[in-house]
Amino acid sequence: MSDVPLLADHFVTRMSNEQGKRVTGLSPDALKILMNHAFPGNVRELQNAIEHGFVLAAGSLIHVEHLPAWVRPTTPLVAEAETLEDLERAHILTTLRRNDYSRLATARQLGIHKTTLFRKIRKLGIELPDKDGRSAPDR
Repeated sequence: MSDVPLLADHFVTRMSNEQGKRVTGLSPDALKILMNHAFPGNVRELQNAIEHGFVLAAGSLIHVEHLPAWVRPTTPLVAEAETLEDLERAHILTTLRRNDYSRLATARQLGIHKTTLFRKIRKLGIELPDKDGRSAPDR
């Protein structure tokens, strides 16, 4: 379905306006998964998948882990040429997003010491947003 990006944007914008939640769109990986899905139920099924992701999204984007299981592929979208370092970077980024970029919560979830996480973030060149899980909520 080549209309997925336009429809996804429409559904996210509409839900943001209705719910007052600041979700601005889908991550590139989430959009790729939706574009590769067959959607036998057509537009309504796409809408349901995006609504599911919208409810679970903690930040401004709907990520792969927010999409319903029936949309996500059973095997991860990993390129053969990816290195262990690429996989580690992706795993740390996913965990950071899941924890609203709180490094302490991320280190706990990964089962590593916070200084180890800080070293890995620096070594892997992971850029962190200015706002993280330690920041006060917007009012």
